[in-house]
Amino acid sequence: MTNIYSYQDTETTTMVDHGFDGIDSEPPATTTITKVEDLHHASSLWNVKKWMGATGALVLMVFALVAVSSSSLRANHHRENEMEEQDQELLRSVDLVGSSRDEVAAPACTFEECYGSNCNWQLAPYTCLFMNGGPHGGCSPTPWVVPETCTQQCDLSGCDDQEPPANVKSCDVPCDDAEWCNAVGERLCGSAAPFQCTVGSAAFGCSDDKYTWTFKTSIPTCSACCNADKCA
Repeated sequence: MTNIYSYQDTETTTMVDHGFDGIDSEPPATTTITKVEDLHHASSLWNVKKWMGATGALVLMVFALVAVSSSSLRANHHRENEMEEQDQELLRSVDLVGSSRDEVAAPACTFEECYGSNCNWQLAPYTCLFMNGGPHGGCSPTPWVVPETCTQQCDLSGCDDQEPPANVKSCDVPCDDAEWCNAVGERLCGSAAPFQCTVGSAAFGCSDDKYTWTFKTSIPTCSACCNADKCA
């Protein structure tokens, strides 16, 4: 007959199998079973190991993502540098083409060309005089491409420094006493700006420049002028 006795203390719980018939027989080996607290401790250790394993996997994933992102950023930066170099090369090639087409700088405009042009001398000083044999008159802030867009051009930027030729008409002539000096009365120009337009849309206008109403102005604007200081 097999008798089973259970012993429990504060450390372990043992179950003893007395599988012997007499007192002189040797007792069988005892089997030790871990108590509930130890089981909980082992379970906690297992959970910690699982958590550490999951955390390690997550960290590895983060490192992998960072590595991929860094590689992607480096690749994008490299592509941007290549595109910028291509753009610079394209600009250099365009400049070379433009230089080959416009090897001769636009010559300075003559006195007649300066005052025969409607272009702004400072903002768009390059005027196209002829294109395919005919007058053009176009204005440009940069030189025209010859011969593709203009056959002949000139530069107006130095027109302010040109002296009028000796034979150019000016307003420094006496006004007619009967028709002008005595007729206009108070509308006669004073000594500060004595050069007065007498015929045209600018009639009665005054200027201190004797050329204002001649080659510097269109004929419809003023076709005749005189020096009011020379009225008798």
